[in-house]
Amino acid sequence: MKKVLGALLILLSLKSNLIAQWSQQTSGTSEYLTTVYFASENVGYISGGMQTVLKTVNGENSWQAININLFPGEEMSCIYFLNENTGWVSTGWICGSGGTVVKMTNGGAV
Repeated sequence: MKKVLGALLILLSLKSNLIAQWSQQTSGTSEYLTTVYFASENVGYISGGMQTVLKTVNGENSWQAININLFPGEEMSCIYFLNENTGWVSTGWICGSGGTVVKMTNGGAV
């Protein structure tokens, strides 16, 4: 019984080290955010409400807004990047439901 209890205590102590360490990040926007995609370890993108597209080049330490003035009021629901420079964002409340896909090149230029 002592061996089982000892093994259980060891497993429980190891489990706490294996749980992901989450920390809150500041995006710099009050819009809701829908999708996060990292093209590399340091370059990532976030899409969200009211044409929100954010980019980080330093592994989420800071975020910069990418201006997409093509569809006023549209939600940017899904985002995917092939690499650090080439990616797509779709419009609509649900991924692709808005019927428009915007291709970005040069890391955010439309």
